This record gives sequence, C-alpha cells and structure tokens, in this order.
Amino acid sequence: FFDFKINILSNPEIVLRNRAFGDFKNAALIRGFNLDYQDWGEGDKYGLQMASWKDYLSKPEIEKVGLALFGLALLGFVYSLFRRRSLLSFSIIFFFSFANLATEFPLLAPTRPLLEKLIPYYSDIFRFSFTKFVTVYSLSLAILLAGGAYLLGKLIKPKLFTTTLGIILVGGIAYMSLPALRGQFFY
Repeated sequence: FFDFKINILSNPEIVLRNRAFGDFKNAALIRGFNLDYQDWGEGDKYGLQMASWKDYLSKPEIEKVGLALFGLALLGFVYSLFRRRSLLSFSIIFFFSFANLATEFPLLAPTRPLLEKLIPYYSDIFRFSFTKFVTVYSLSLAILLAGGAYLLGKLIKPKLFTTTLGIILVGGIAYMSLPALRGQFFY
C-alpha cells in the first residue's frame, strides 16, 4: 500500500466518525463529524471546535426547519425527474453525494460498499466522506430547494402566498445559518 502521509494520518477512527453521522437526519441537516471534533481553543482550553453550532443544530425547532427545507429540496428532486430536466444533473449530484453522506441510512447503506468494490481506491480517496461531499451536496441541495420552491409557487395560485413562501424560505435558511451570521465559526 502507498506510504503517503494521508494514509499515516488517517485511521479507522475517521471512518467511524463519518459513520456516526451517517444517518438520514444528520445527512439531511448537513451535520458531520466536525461537530464532535475537539481541539485546543482560546485560553488553552480543550473542547469542541464548533460547540455553538452543535448546540444550535441540535435544537428541535432547528431540526424541524432543516428537515422542512430538505423536504422542499426532495420536491425539487422529484420535479427534476419528471418535469424539469434542466435540474436533472443536480439531482444526480444530490443523490450521489447524499448516498456518500448517509452511509448508515438503510436504503442507501449498500451504495458505498458497492462503489468501494467496483472502483479501485474509492475508499482511500473518499475516506473523509463528509469533507469531500458536503460542498457539492450543499450546492445541489440549494438548487433543488429552489426547484421545489418554484414548483410549490406554481401550485399556489394567489401571488400573496407565493411571496409569503419566498419570505418563509429565506427566513428558514437564515434561521438555520444563525451561528454563521453571528460570526460563530470556530471556538
């Protein structure tokens, strides 16, 4: 096996950390093992690197908002499969990245082992699956979210409700991102 530094630094613990956040809810809410990562912070204190994010994202109301946004993105996913072909490439990226994040979700659990068997070095290349797939997952989720909102807007007839939907959507995204808007990225 190749003696690269990444092979020395990573170990089975990294795979287990990824798997710990590989359930449906954590993948849908874009939560990864970095929320459990501990490091030395200010004042030589050892603790969670993203403690404010972990606390915030574990609140039930945040989970509900996040799952509602994910549901709207799923609506955009279905919409792209049947009516909006221009979104189809993003649906493929969404499915592939979600399958690599949701490694413990029973419907998708066989996907990653199959890819590891079919593609040489797949497990080595994507051992840090969260850091590799979260960006493309977030991008495709955002685009499919817009597709779902578009479809919902077409189904809602009065314009007032469409505007209200847009305000709720932007408000939900801002509410999910509140720690970032407060500048709480690390420590």
